[in-house]
This record gives sequence, structure tokens and C-alpha cells, in this order.
Amino acid sequence: MSFIALDYLCAEHGPFESFERRPAPEHLPCPDCGAASERMMSAPLLKTTWAVAATTGKSDPPPPSVMNTELIADGHWDKYHNSRQRYWQDWREQRIKRSVS
Repeated sequence: MSFIALDYLCAEHGPFESFERRPAPEHLPCPDCGAASERMMSAPLLKTTWAVAATTGKSDPPPPSVMNTELIADGHWDKYHNSRQRYWQDWREQRIKRSVS
């Protein structure tokens, strides 16, 4: 089940945002007056790795999925490769455990 943030426009009260299950309805009642409000075109909310780095403080550690290439820079390709394989193996195992439970 996935949700998406969408913008709707009430003729009387203006725009409002709603989180809707996909597929989202074209019309939604206004939370203030209940009148049918039409869905507006809006850009999706995307957050790239660069945006995460820009919005987190320097003291915040990066998420584990972000590649740390220090080992490659130091000439330790094999250690880097092994660490990435371990990370994704652990990720796959956790995903399987969640799907089974």
C-alpha cells in the first residue's frame, strides 16, 4: 500500500494538501466546507542523496545506503567491495524476514 501527497484546490478556501492511497481520486471534499475540490498538477516530492546531505548537519552520519568511497581512495578495493556485499546481503535477509513474518 503506497500513499502520495497531493494538492487539491477548493474554489472557496484555496489549495490544501492531502495524503491519498494510490490511485488517488480526481476530486476530494474540502476539509473546511466539504465542497468538491479538484486535484492540482504538482511536482512529486523527491529527495536525493545530495538533498539529504544538504539538509542534515555535518555531525549527522550519512544513511548506510550511501556509498563511502574512502576505502577505494586508499586503494582498498577488496575491502570496499566486501563491505558493500555485506551491507546488501544483510538488507536482503532483513527484507526476506519482513516478508515472511
